[in-house]
Amino acid sequence: ALPRPQLPTKRSEVEVTCLVGPPETTTTLVDAVIMEGSGALDAVRARLQQKPKSAKLMGELAVQIYCCNVLLQSQPPNETTSTDEKNEKAVIKEDALYWAYRSIELAPKKPFGYSALSRVHPEFGVRMENLRQAIAVTDKDEYAKAMVGMLFQLLDEPRKEESRWIRAATGKMTKIRRPLSKEELAAYEKLCLAFDNFWGKQTTETSSDDIIFVATREYRIGLMLRKLQPVETCRPKARAHLQRVVAKIPREHQYFSLSQFWLATMEEGGTQVLDRCPKDYVIGLYATFAQKFDSLLLDKLSYKTPTLLRNLLEQTGGISKSQPIQRLTDLGCGTGLSGAAFRDCAVWLEGVDLSPDMIAKAEERGIYDRLLAGDILDIFNRDIEETDCEAKATDAISLVVACDVFCYIGSLESIFKRVDAVLATGSIFAFSNELLCSTSNEAPYILHSCARFAHSRSYIEDQAKATNFEVLAMTEETIRKNKGADVKGILTVLQKQ
Repeated sequence: ALPRPQLPTKRSEVEVTCLVGPPETTTTLVDAVIMEGSGALDAVRARLQQKPKSAKLMGELAVQIYCCNVLLQSQPPNETTSTDEKNEKAVIKEDALYWAYRSIELAPKKPFGYSALSRVHPEFGVRMENLRQAIAVTDKDEYAKAMVGMLFQLLDEPRKEESRWIRAATGKMTKIRRPLSKEELAAYEKLCLAFDNFWGKQTTETSSDDIIFVATREYRIGLMLRKLQPVETCRPKARAHLQRVVAKIPREHQYFSLSQFWLATMEEGGTQVLDRCPKDYVIGLYATFAQKFDSLLLDKLSYKTPTLLRNLLEQTGGISKSQPIQRLTDLGCGTGLSGAAFRDCAVWLEGVDLSPDMIAKAEERGIYDRLLAGDILDIFNRDIEETDCEAKATDAISLVVACDVFCYIGSLESIFKRVDAVLATGSIFAFSNELLCSTSNEAPYILHSCARFAHSRSYIEDQAKATNFEVLAMTEETIRKNKGADVKGILTVLQKQ
C-alpha cells in the first residue's frame, strides 16, 4: 500500500461546497467556466450531502473540479484577467487534490481516491503511482468499465508523457511509434482481458454511455497498434480491436465509420468497399495540420500540383492571364495554395473546403471573393452574395479546379455528374489524382494504407465518357513526395461538350 497521504491545508467543507457550486451571477471567466460544468458538480455535491462520508463521491467530486480547472487553463490569460481570477484557479486546483486525498483517507483499500489522484495530481510520477494502486485494489468484475479506463490510461499516458519530453527537447511534436516495452505489453494484455470481461458482461441493460466509453478506448488502442512495429503482429491486433468497435458501437457514432475506414486501410489488394474518407477524419486531420500546412507541403513534401495544373491549363488554352475567365471555383481549396496559383486569371474566385481551420487560413490570404466551409459540392448549392466584383450570381462557372482533393474520395461519379450539371458548354474541369498502377483485380480505385485514394487512368476516362466531358489533356507527373519517395499523379483537363 502507498504511504498515508499528507492532506493539503484543509478548509471547511461548507466553504469548498460554495466554491464548486454555481455562482449567483456570472462576472468572471472562472464563474463562467464553473457555470458550464455546474450541472455535473451540482449532481455530485447533492449526492455527497446525502452521503457525507462517501469516499466514492469524494473521488468523483475531485475529478469534476479538475475538469473545471482544465477548462479554465484552456482559456489563455489576457489583459483583463485579474489577480483574483488567477488565485481562484489555483484554489480550484487545490480543492481537486483535497477531495482526492480525503477519499483515500476514508477508504485506503478502495480505488476511488487513488483513481481520482491519478487524474488530478500535477506530477506524472505521482499520477502513475496512484493509478497502479487503484488498479491493484479494484474488483475487475464489480468495476469492469472502470478497469478498462484505468488500464487504458496506464498504457496511453506514459507514451504521451514521452512525446512531451521529446517535444520539450527537440521542439518537434512526435507520436511514439516504437514497439511496446515489456511493461507496456503486460499492461496491454491486462487491458485485453478487461475488454473481454466488460463485453462478456454486456446485457440489454448496459448503458449506452458505458458501451461508448469502452468502445472509444478500444478504438484508440486499435489506432495505436495500427502504426506500431512489428507490423506482422500489431496489425492483426489492430484489426481485431476496430472490428469489435464496429460490432459494438452505435452506427451513428463517428467511431463506427472511422473504424470501418481504418479497417479499409489495412485491406490488401483493393478489396475495400469504402468510397470516401469520413468527414470526421478529414476535419480532424486538418485541424491538426492547418497552422503548418503550407510549410509541410512545400518544404517537406515538394508539393507542386497547383503550378503543374496551371501550366497544363495554359497549354490547352483553358486559361490565359491576358484574358481572365469570369468565375473560377476551387474545390477543396485548403489554405489557398491553389487559389494563389489561379488568382490572376479569374475575375471571381471562390473556394470551398470541408475543414473550417483550412478555410480560416485561406481567408488570411485575402485572395478569394467567397469561401465556404462544407462539402465540396455545397458550393454549387448556394447563391453568391452581391459584391462590387464584376462577377454576379448569374455568371456561369468558367472553370472548376480540384488540386489534391480526390485523394480523399474514391467514387467520383457523383462529383462528375454534379460538375457536368453546373458547367456550361465549353467550360473546363481540371483536377489531380494520385495514380493507381495496374492491380490484379483491376480495381478503379483503392484506399492505400496511408489513408489516401488512388485512381486508375481508365477510371477517370470512363467517368468523362459517362458524362459530357471531352479529355483535352491527361498527363502523369510527380505531384509530391511521401516518406522521401515520389508520388505519381494524373493531371486531367476536361471540357464540357
